[in-house]
Amino acid sequence: MAIWAIGDVHGHLIQLKTLLNALPMASRDELLFIGDLIDRGPDSAGVLRLVHRLREAYPVTVLRGNHEALMLAAREDAMAEARWRSFGGETTLASYGASKPEGIPEEDWRLLEASELFHEAAGAIYVHAGLDPSLDLDHQLESDLLWRHFDDLAPHDSGKFIVCGHSPQLSGSPNLRGHAMCIDTCDQSCGGWLTAVNLERRIFMQAGPTRETRCDCFSFLDT
Repeated sequence: MAIWAIGDVHGHLIQLKTLLNALPMASRDELLFIGDLIDRGPDSAGVLRLVHRLREAYPVTVLRGNHEALMLAAREDAMAEARWRSFGGETTLASYGASKPEGIPEEDWRLLEASELFHEAAGAIYVHAGLDPSLDLDHQLESDLLWRHFDDLAPHDSGKFIVCGHSPQLSGSPNLRGHAMCIDTCDQSCGGWLTAVNLERRIFMQAGPTRETRCDCFSFLDT
């Protein structure tokens, strides 16, 4: 059993479908979304519908990103709604054909409400943005988990490898360090390549905006 961690999708349904079709998933493999499924891209509603279907076929973990946190806050407060809209929430509402958060289906709210702030595996920590290297996972500040930048991400005291998103990688490829990897590569300024990484198999796969795919390996993880 292995985890396929998928970077920030941001409403890019074409890349997500292409990537999922290309993944060489074994029968017991898991899917883990690193957060920011929504906003900015053209079809956040379609992305969440697809995640619902995936949960019927595979073990799926959804991490909360800062955009999910903004959307959840927007449901409760007018000022928070304005902030969410300024961060890309307008495109999410448009994908539902809705003018207000009330137009979003309840099942999608439940999906986001159930999202996790981090996921700990045998040799790795999966988190949307970052963490405090000196604190146990249960004592992390939510602001660090959702908003900390990859450049500020130091090795965690647990010694576990960290996989995160949130910080766009302009190269279009994952940013690798000895202690961490950032897989936020789907922003249009990065070329629109959505990334999935499998630490156990030491490979990553990517899907581009015109349904092309590419893959590579991480030989440094053998050291």
